Amino acid sequence: MNSRTNPTEHLEDGFALLALLAVMIILGIVDYTFVNIISTKRAASGTQYNSVKAFYITEGALEVGRISIL
Repeated sequence: MNSRTNPTEHLEDGFALLALLAVMIILGIVDYTFVNIISTKRAASGTQYNSVKAFYITEGALEVGRISIL
């Protein structure tokens, strides 16, 4: 014997599974997006750091050159 008396209970169980699957897909997309943004920002900050470092090294070298000329 089947303990279910309401035939719509089976449909409700299926809907819960589909809703859970949709939520998991949405969370996966959000997670992928955040990881992509963080990776891009990290690469950009590394490039900016290297540019600033090169600027100050060059500025220091010019200062040393200026002092040695005088």
